[in-house]
Amino acid sequence: MNAQLVVEELAAKLQLDALEPDEDGLFTFLIDGSLSIFMRLAPDDEHVMFFAGLGSLDKENADIVCRALLESNNFWHGTGGFTLSLIPGTLNVLLTARERLVSLSESGVFDLFDRFIAATQVWQAKLPYLAEQSFGQQILDTLSLTEQDEPAMNHLGRFA
Repeated sequence: MNAQLVVEELAAKLQLDALEPDEDGLFTFLIDGSLSIFMRLAPDDEHVMFFAGLGSLDKENADIVCRALLESNNFWHGTGGFTLSLIPGTLNVLLTARERLVSLSESGVFDLFDRFIAATQVWQAKLPYLAEQSFGQQILDTLSLTEQDEPAMNHLGRFA
């Protein structure tokens, strides 16, 4: 499947006449009047990428929420196969997907798009409550290295 087929496939499934990118090459979809999903086709014509903003973290509990986000990324168990991240230099959370075009079947791009929308909606709803539901603070409270722990940690420098 090439980039043009991806665009045509998605337009057909969404019952749109055509999809056109903006000047930056982004396709923008407004879902249910409030959820913005963006799609970009990689310049190499080999990947399709989706991304969506989920919201911003409160500075006061960003450490706890970041830990919960990282835990969710572990083998993608909490993300449905997608990746959570922060936009560099901000506390804005982003959900992203990237898939090779050759691995998508004819209905694959729509299936990916549909799963991405569902995951985005789940994470937008979950993000404001993540600090309350995370074990992150309990773990941070119990993690404190003592002088006794330091020799056991010295081996970690070999992998840096």
